[in-house]
Amino acid sequence: MKKFLHQAGGIARKVTAAAVKLAKKLAHMAALKEYCRAKLLDMGGVVPVGSGTAPHILAVSLVGYPSGNIVTELGAQGICISAGSACHQGKASHVVSALGLDKKTAAGVIRISFSPRRCTARRSPWVRPACGRTGSSCPRPSSPGRSPPS
Repeated sequence: MKKFLHQAGGIARKVTAAAVKLAKKLAHMAALKEYCRAKLLDMGGVVPVGSGTAPHILAVSLVGYPSGNIVTELGAQGICISAGSACHQGKASHVVSALGLDKKTAAGVIRISFSPRRCTARRSPWVRPACGRTGSSCPRPSSPGRSPPS
């Protein structure tokens, strides 16, 4: 019984440590999201889409610009974003349709996902190309399990 209690205490400590680590990662992603949201909305012509409660996903619309073109342009600069799901290629997703956006706004919806590995120091270089300021070095956002490029 004593061995079981010792193991249970160890498990509890590991779960607590993991919960603290997760909370820090979520706070970090939420801060990156808010930073990018503010920078993008300051550009003008960019509107927030949805309530945006997920700490790692930012949806905005560049009104009047087709999202496919935005994805292609930023992809050429090494920035990976999404404009919808693969099962809705070429048309608005059911989620965007359900938001009741006008056609120009719906056509410009992009989704930006943030990783807990995204370095705070790299957030400004990421935003500059997204804001139309070309000529800067811009690493692509990292995927979970992959380190950001140096």
